Parts: sequence; structure tokens; C-alpha cells
Amino acid sequence: MDNQIKSTIYFFVFAFALSMLILLTGCDENCNDGNYKPYDCLDREPSEGILRIEATLDGLNPVVPIEVYYGDYENNLLYFVDTLDTFAYEYWVPNGDYSVKAKYSARIDNRLVTVYSIDGGNISSSSTSYCDGDCYTEGRLVLNAKLDLNSSSQ
Repeated sequence: MDNQIKSTIYFFVFAFALSMLILLTGCDENCNDGNYKPYDCLDREPSEGILRIEATLDGLNPVVPIEVYYGDYENNLLYFVDTLDTFAYEYWVPNGDYSVKAKYSARIDNRLVTVYSIDGGNISSSSTSYCDGDCYTEGRLVLNAKLDLNSSSQ
């Protein structure tokens, strides 16, 4: 009976040691398939993202003045102004809601008039979970401030 008690004790010691080894190594199902964070992983959530503003340049509008607002442009919380001389430009801005108002000259019924293009949206980061932690991606917002005379209300 003495050998049976020793065998039982050895079994429980071995089972305990094996359980501790599994717990300490952090082994779980997701890591068995190699679902590890990529080398270029952002471990911290970014507080900024990319705001891309696209505009129309033409003979009447070789440059386009823009106004960028926090939230809806009607709230008048102006963030910055700029003049675009290229079809698209990108800015690093804090995450949040933004809108753009672009000013164009247009010829309608043989009259030169001022037309505005307005668009808005939200920049926020996103995350992907891996077995060894989360990775974050900076947010990206593309605002279409292009001139589109077909969509204007008349």
C-alpha cells in the first residue's frame, strides 16, 4: 500500500507541475495557429489619424480655398484653413469628427458664381486582436470636396 500512496502522490505532483507549466507559458488555442502580432504592430492606440481632402482643379479653380471644421461645419468650430494646389492633400489630425468646405468658381448659365462643396466624417483608430495582444491602426478619413455641379440644388 505504501507504493500505491507514492504513485498517487507522484501523479498529483506531476499533474500539478504540468498544469503550472501550461499556465505560465500562456498557451491557448489562438497561439497554436501562429496568430501573433506582426512586426510593425502599434501597441498603443493612436490619438491621431490621416485626413485626406480631395479637390477639383481646373481653369477656373487652379487653387481651391478650404476650411476644415471640428464636427459639422455649421457649428463654426474652425480648425484650420488652407489653399489646395493639388488634387489631394493629407493632414495628421487628432481623432474625431471633421468636415470640409471648399470654395469654387463655376460658370452656370453664362454667369460666374461661387459654389461650395461640403463633406464630413469621422477619424478613429481600429484594432485587431492577436493571441499576444492587440494591434492598432491609425484612422483614415477621405473627404470629397470635389466640384460636382450635377449634385447642387437649384
